[in-house]
Amino acid sequence: MNQEFDAARNVYVDRDADGAGRQLSHVHAPVVIDGESARHVAQAYLHRFADLLGVSSEELRHLDAPPSQTLEEAGTEVRFLEEKAQFDTVSIAYSQTRFGLPVWHAGIGVHVKLHPGKVLGAQSTWHHDLEVERPSMQAVKRASSLKEKELAAQLGLHKGDRSPYGWDCDSLKIEGRGLVIYRYESATRAPPQPRDPPAESTEPAEHVHHQRHTLASDVPTLPLPPVAESIRECRHYVCARIDFALSGRLYPVLHWTALIEVESLSILLLVPYTSGVNGMVFEIDPITTNGGPSPSGTDATLNPVRVSAVLAGLAAPVGGTQSLVGDNIQLSDVEIPTIAVPTEPTGTNFDFNARTDNFSAVNAYYHCDKFFRLLDGMGFTRAGYFGGSTFPSPVDHRGDILVASGIEINAHCVGTSGGGGILRTTFALADLGDLANPLGIACDYRVVLHELGGHGVLYNHIQSANFKFAHSAGDSIAAVLNDAGSQAPDRFVTFPWVNIGRRHDRTPAAGWGWSGSIGLNPFGPADGGGYNNEQILSTSHFRIYRSIGGDAANLTTQQFAGRMTAYLILRAIGSLTAATQPANAAG
Repeated sequence: MNQEFDAARNVYVDRDADGAGRQLSHVHAPVVIDGESARHVAQAYLHRFADLLGVSSEELRHLDAPPSQTLEEAGTEVRFLEEKAQFDTVSIAYSQTRFGLPVWHAGIGVHVKLHPGKVLGAQSTWHHDLEVERPSMQAVKRASSLKEKELAAQLGLHKGDRSPYGWDCDSLKIEGRGLVIYRYESATRAPPQPRDPPAESTEPAEHVHHQRHTLASDVPTLPLPPVAESIRECRHYVCARIDFALSGRLYPVLHWTALIEVESLSILLLVPYTSGVNGMVFEIDPITTNGGPSPSGTDATLNPVRVSAVLAGLAAPVGGTQSLVGDNIQLSDVEIPTIAVPTEPTGTNFDFNARTDNFSAVNAYYHCDKFFRLLDGMGFTRAGYFGGSTFPSPVDHRGDILVASGIEINAHCVGTSGGGGILRTTFALADLGDLANPLGIACDYRVVLHELGGHGVLYNHIQSANFKFAHSAGDSIAAVLNDAGSQAPDRFVTFPWVNIGRRHDRTPAAGWGWSGSIGLNPFGPADGGGYNNEQILSTSHFRIYRSIGGDAANLTTQQFAGRMTAYLILRAIGSLTAATQPANAAG
């Protein structure tokens, strides 16, 4: 991304490698525009500046019209998508359309500050190479009306699935339909098939998946047949978008989206939406608050690090029994293995030894609830910021990603139908050395922040668990909120308790710059699921935190800097939409 200053129009323009304008910045001198509403301001702004983004005045003719769900006689246009208000700013999102249909994740966002109307900038994900053939109405009707059994066949599903997931093709249920235009890219067509052995492995349980020290790195997939020979790389096609639900041995229900080219019925894109009274808890994690012990510690060493904390927001007891259900969080045993959620008699504290599933359950409630209360304290309301999610949000304190036994160090956050909100959050283990006395990864607040502050917030704003350029900003949130007062021996290890090798002090000299091979090739071989780019992102954010007070000698200044940096990250995410999410970190 190269930036230039257009002196004649007093605007900074960021251009991609092909010279196309991707961002306009007026922060140094906001553009004042009279208008009855933020939408009127945005429309007037586009008529003045859209040419810098490669959009013609002819394409601005129907700014008030929404994208269509049927084929129309229309060329390439900018159409209104949605309006998102945060405090005193409003983000107006427009979709790029052809034939009236939205182009998948392509459009323009305009950011307006109110009273009076001032435009701060604009972002573009416009497809300048858009060429698409109009399909026959017969093909559109056929693809748009596929039945469940027909869809299962196109997805490669069959009875008796022997994959680790154990998909039940009879459970497939179509939840929504629509038409879109999609640019086919074979490399991102679907998550790769799992490399792990089936869960029925005959190895002793203590030896299975002992090497798995990743967070949400195993994304479920389906055995898709090859695309038709007529499908060409980087060409645009009219597709039926089908949102569906599917159940399996490891997932009681998982929501997906499939984009199906209407002429050949080839699946061009498959997206799964996945990537937690008083009680004794770990306030953050034992390394951060106490310098140890590690997850391999015993109850004798781990129990002294527990603290008694209020389990805020719990619902009133029912029939003399207190459950871990509140206004934000509901503990639920929804994923295998079957591990019951603890309850206590009315008035009894939830006090358990550290190396128990029950202790993990209490931590799952406490840490997940704490995240939502943190955002509420920043002014991000549940209705406004988590509009696609239902509360209380389900949390499973002992589930799994790929292994039915639940024996792995992992966690994940699963999305709703269409990926627009949080369906549930699930946590596995923090240690595999003593399975008779399990220690849950929900006991680590940093891991919870990676899931909810990373993937959970993205679902509600870009309908995806991941950015286009990095896994998420979850590592950033975990790093900046937990550095102040940390007792960890190395402040730059992002998860010091369950150390999985991720850091937030990476340097361009070592190949970690945004213009290096990792930064320029997100989700490529050198990036491994976007985690390396996430380390570049968390390094960038941690530098912001340090420069606004994170390196101060005063603890409260450090805490304020961490909270402010997290606020800025979350507010930026709140301004994005699926159509206007940036393709690179500069956005």
